[in-house]
Amino acid sequence: MDDFVKILAPTNNVNDTSVVIFQLLAEDGAEVKKGQAVLAVETSKATADIESPADGYIKFMVGIGDEVPNGSLLAVVAPKEDLLESFHPETKPDKAPAADRKRQAAAIQQLSEDVTSFGIFDQPVTLGEIYVKNGESTERDTILCRIRKGNHTETVPAPEAGYVHWEMEPYMPVKAGQALGSISGSPSVCAGEKTIPVRYGSLRVSREAQRILDDRKLTAAALGLTGLVTAEMVRERLEPARDSGKEILVSKKAAASLPAFHSSDGRYESISKAKRSEAVFLSEANRDAVVSQVSVLVPTQGIFTACAKDPELAGRFSSVIIFETGRLLRNYRNMLSFYEDGRLFVYGHINIGYALSIGDGLKVPVFRDADRKDLESIMAEKERFIEKYLSHALTPEDLGGGTFTITDLSSTGCYMFSPVLNLGQSAILGVGGENPGKTDYPLVLAFDHRVTDGATATEFLCRLKERLIAHENVLLGRQEKKEEKSASHSIIEKAEREKLVCDSCFRTAEELEEWGLNLVKTVDRYGEEKHICSLCLAGY
Repeated sequence: MDDFVKILAPTNNVNDTSVVIFQLLAEDGAEVKKGQAVLAVETSKATADIESPADGYIKFMVGIGDEVPNGSLLAVVAPKEDLLESFHPETKPDKAPAADRKRQAAAIQQLSEDVTSFGIFDQPVTLGEIYVKNGESTERDTILCRIRKGNHTETVPAPEAGYVHWEMEPYMPVKAGQALGSISGSPSVCAGEKTIPVRYGSLRVSREAQRILDDRKLTAAALGLTGLVTAEMVRERLEPARDSGKEILVSKKAAASLPAFHSSDGRYESISKAKRSEAVFLSEANRDAVVSQVSVLVPTQGIFTACAKDPELAGRFSSVIIFETGRLLRNYRNMLSFYEDGRLFVYGHINIGYALSIGDGLKVPVFRDADRKDLESIMAEKERFIEKYLSHALTPEDLGGGTFTITDLSSTGCYMFSPVLNLGQSAILGVGGENPGKTDYPLVLAFDHRVTDGATATEFLCRLKERLIAHENVLLGRQEKKEEKSASHSIIEKAEREKLVCDSCFRTAEELEEWGLNLVKTVDRYGEEKHICSLCLAGY
């Protein structure tokens, strides 16, 4: 085993517990170099290249489209090609000597009557990824999970050896002084208890029930189960459901518990990792927030109609929205914060996320320190983000750290909509399209009422509205001059074309156009330019 260097699934985002294999960038068994990109993985936010940690020959343990937990084995690199055949995924390191195993068992047995809490903080945190499952044994100082504390993440080590029991579910907010979980000397919460090795607050799940749920990538809450959840209860909800890879048929017993408006003749279908993660983020962000929204109508001379005809104008005006929003947010710091346990966490930077959806799902690249950049810089950065989106090259760094979000649906034909708050933010700006009469378009601001109020939100929109009107006047003025210049060129070209004649048959360009023919510029053997019609070129 010492000859093999492992490549493991990375952890790029505190809210992700798995990655999807997006692309294999090397042939199985091929020679690779240290630092060479060998595969690409997709998280809920972006794709990222994984590099080879050493020179050698590679063997992949996954295929394109596989979704694997963070820390899973993706591939191995061996110094010699013939060693690859000797590696098997199930191969494990040699076990510890018997004496060490006895000492470890004795230490755990000694803890069987004790329960030690872990993950207690003096300020609110949010639980992220869990690395050791409920009821599993762990060693002292093993990393159990990650948490978000303020505006950064931390890892939580095991305070001692034993069995882990979680008190919280992933992505749940945790109050100051509340434990994330506990460690005991028994796989059950209490010594000798066999049916309750898993606890999430008031929800208790047996080990066998949890195994079934994990295999099907479900949760007890998703099946509407509460209290003590046994394997039999889970099977009742699923039977005779069949896991067919991408769909789960609705059982009769499960259908009986569905709302009246939910037909029982349908089926459950899987959704993408990005969409599942988005559901978690948005649910968490809007669970406790007192969400409200205000909107204003911006008078227009038809800016979005003009943008639809001119991509350059469209790129400039969308950049104007980012540019002016960033500068305006300097005076509205509460919109750059989020509410947590009676306090505000106020961000130190104006990092604006701008939602893109160009055929490959929703991605939100972030314009960092947007208030410090000029319009041309924002336009250039936006072009780079679009190129990276289309080439699947957006990285977690491109998409992380947003403190405010803009979602622009003006090009989709949507007039009015309700933006949804993102996790860790208290406001989001929505831009709608022109109304049918092309006389106005809406700006919508959704916000957490615990952080700001309707009057302040309306004031922000009105000030932004004034700035966008001023930009529209300038941009449309430029557009008119551009169109006039273009029309002038067309008139000149037409006049010059009407003077042209075929140097062979002397038909005019106007006559030839009526017959569907054209003139071709040529050079004769004496080096003189001539115009010959397509009829003469054909020999007629």
